[in-house]
Amino acid sequence: AVEEDYLAALSDQLSIERWENIVSKAIEDAENGDHRARDWIARYALGPSPKVAEMGLQGALRLFQLAVDEAREKTVEEKIENRVANDRLLESSYDSLLKRY
Repeated sequence: AVEEDYLAALSDQLSIERWENIVSKAIEDAENGDHRARDWIARYALGPSPKVAEMGLQGALRLFQLAVDEAREKTVEEKIENRVANDRLLESSYDSLLKRY
């Protein structure tokens, strides 16, 4: 019963607009290196215990980027540009070196 009262009070104060502002700020903070913001977003985007080992790190990073892009309402073209840029970042320096030869 007490939890229901707290949930009702939270629902009364937390409008969709306020929630969108919170999410936008968290995404901005995550992009600027705030690890707590990244963790918070990842829990929402991937669930409380993502199975990163099963999907691989690249898959998890792509899901995270997709969540960020969706929250920022990016166009398809911007999403593709982000994916290409992220894929370049995921390449090891050894891979880059091998491409030269």
